[in-house]
Amino acid sequence: MMPPVTTVLVDRDGVLCVDTRQYIKSVEELILIPRSLEAVHRLALAGLPVVIISNQSGVGRGFLTQQTLDEVTNALLAAIREAGGEIAGVYYCPHTPEDDCPCRKPKPGLVRRAASELGFDPTRAVMVGDHLCDVQLAKAVGARSILVLTGQGAEQLEAAQAAPPDAVAEDLLAAVPLILAWKGA
Repeated sequence: MMPPVTTVLVDRDGVLCVDTRQYIKSVEELILIPRSLEAVHRLALAGLPVVIISNQSGVGRGFLTQQTLDEVTNALLAAIREAGGEIAGVYYCPHTPEDDCPCRKPKPGLVRRAASELGFDPTRAVMVGDHLCDVQLAKAVGARSILVLTGQGAEQLEAAQAAPPDAVAEDLLAAVPLILAWKGA
């Protein structure tokens, strides 16, 4: 039996905001998935810290600067706070797949760093993402996983059967009841 969930890890693009597949290169290109704001609010009300864990190779590829990524992040965090939610931490991998760094999902570097800095046990976390690498990351750190069908999730569903998620949900808001059940709420 898995331990109760105490932390929620979420991918950014395709879970919190629309995945443009062209990289979000400015605050103006940031389009939030409306139900995701309500989801983060509900998770905050339940006392579950939410941590963003996201590959952002657009920086490594030269499509945007670290400063631009920070501006987009600040706009996202402001929108989440305005909707009553809170993000406990933001962890990005700016590297390309070719860099083969230990922080690029599905490798566990970002989660290990977040767990160390924020003081949570990865085996008591759930990773919510729209991509197979999110499911693989969860398995790598002993966390539960939820594949959401927003973003690339519907396309990734078949590929994810090779390493099935613990659950599939329409979007982050639809995942909240599952997460709360795993918390024991």
